[in-house]
Order: sequence, then C-alpha cells, then structure tokens
Amino acid sequence: MKNIIAGLLLTLSLAPSVMAGPNPDKLDSNTAFYEGEALRYIIPAPRHFKMVTDEAADDGYSFAFIPTAENYDSSSVMIGVNIYKIRGMKFETVIINDTTSMRQHFGPTVDIRLVEPLTSSTMDPLKTFYLDVQNGFIPNAAMAYFDGGTEIVIFELVISENVLRFKAEELFADCIKHFLPLKQGTLPLN
Repeated sequence: MKNIIAGLLLTLSLAPSVMAGPNPDKLDSNTAFYEGEALRYIIPAPRHFKMVTDEAADDGYSFAFIPTAENYDSSSVMIGVNIYKIRGMKFETVIINDTTSMRQHFGPTVDIRLVEPLTSSTMDPLKTFYLDVQNGFIPNAAMAYFDGGTEIVIFELVISENVLRFKAEELFADCIKHFLPLKQGTLPLN
C-alpha cells in the first residue's frame, strides 16, 4: 500500500509519456503505482472514476476504482485490484485457487467462463474470466489476472443489479487496456 502511495509522485512525472494513450484526462492521485520486484505497475483510474484505498483495503483489495460521484459502500460499479507477491507459487495455481474459492462462495450454479484475454497497454495478455449464473444475479461479473512473474495483479469487476452489464464490461476492458506494466528502469515511449 505504501508503495502505491509513494509512487504517485513518480507517476505524475511520467504523465506526459503515459498520456499518449486515450485514457484519462490526466494522471493524478487517482492513479495507482506499484513497484514490484521486476516490474513497475501504473494503473490509471477510468474516466470519471476515483481511487479508493482505505475502504477497499477493509474489503481485502489493494485499492479500487469507483465512479467519482459515488460512495464506496453503495457504488454501482467497482473495479477492485489486488496485487500479491506469489513467492514462487505458479500463476496457474493462483488462478485455480481463486476460481475454486469463487465457486465455493457463489455455489455450483456459477458459470466461470474463460474468455479471450484482455490486454494491457503493453499488449501483455491478462487471463480473463466472466462470471454469471443462469437464474439470478451475482455482483462479481469479471476477473482478469496479470502474471508479473514475482507478483500477480488481479482486476475484479463488481456491479449492482441496476447497471447494464455490457457497459460495465466495456469499462473494465478499457481500464485494463490502460494498465501499464513496465520493466524497472524503463519509461513508456510515445
């Protein structure tokens, strides 16, 4: 968490280079920065979203993005992000454990479907799953996993019942499209 906050100053210095993409109007305090063992991660909030750290941490996330005008506890859409050091565990094992846990939590009727990977701004693929149930609603709509070698970055889309799912999924894909994993010592190029 302190790496995320401490990196905000460095992120702001990278703003002109990163802003070559069409995402946010600016990189600011709503942009997450994390320095991993081999990679640095820059994760800008989607347009009209803000980063929430304390309340998200209480729910087990590293941080989350919610609509600017909404409160965390009642937000219509949330993109929760977790960054874990995997300490030698295999990437696939983390995914198996996570999807098994989701199936246990939501029950046997949950459909956890592997879909085409979403890609980061560096064109790195993120293993992506959509979640659904046949007769009902679950708030967890999608998950995407980035293999950083020594850490894993997990994006989770959580929605309320009054949100158009396809719109939320577009927002989720756009957030991941602007996720920037960089080798340490490199800067994004225009």
